[in-house]
Amino acid sequence: MPSPSAIEIGQILITVFALGPLQANCYLVADKASKEAMLVDVGHESKEMVQYIKEQGYIPKAIVATHAHFDHIFGMGWMSQQLDNCPIICHKEDASLWPLNGRLSSMFGMQSPAHFPSEPTEYGG
Repeated sequence: MPSPSAIEIGQILITVFALGPLQANCYLVADKASKEAMLVDVGHESKEMVQYIKEQGYIPKAIVATHAHFDHIFGMGWMSQQLDNCPIICHKEDASLWPLNGRLSSMFGMQSPAHFPSEPTEYGG
């Protein structure tokens, strides 16, 4: 995995990771002072990302999906397990898409990972 890139906006640090075979962007948004963080669009598992989070001392509070396409959510269950069962949040309008991802991903030669949850922890919106 290439080194992540980062953007600073005041006290907020946004670190970008390209994950999985489709190299979809995943974001780690962290408050530099409190170390509280959220992950956005975790499309694939990444030991490197977990290591980075731990090395930086970040405290993940949520894993959020911008939308429920497989390349944005397939790593969420695994990541939640690695980060003390951090809650997974998806907009309620994407609830119907969540269970379809196993079939959709097969069109790209991928299959739903064993750790993929049947639904998010919470629905927002």
